[in-house]
Amino acid sequence: MLYLIINIRIMVTLKVKEDSKQAKAFIELAKTLPFVKIEGTESGSPYDPEFVAEIKKRVKNAKGKKLTRVDPDNVWESIL
Repeated sequence: MLYLIINIRIMVTLKVKEDSKQAKAFIELAKTLPFVKIEGTESGSPYDPEFVAEIKKRVKNAKGKKLTRVDPDNVWESIL
């Protein structure tokens, strides 16, 4: 997935899957335009790797029912 940011007074973000000839041709055309900035590819992520790892860990814990219950009436005692 390639992210194209086109800046003409407004910012537009296009997500383009590079699966077809037409998509690849569009990306090559967009690269020639002076107002197009290309950011990110499928190999890179716009997110911090530590943040992604933490989110994946939380999702895994939630699926494994390893949750922390918080009492809404007594929040501080239930989290400490």
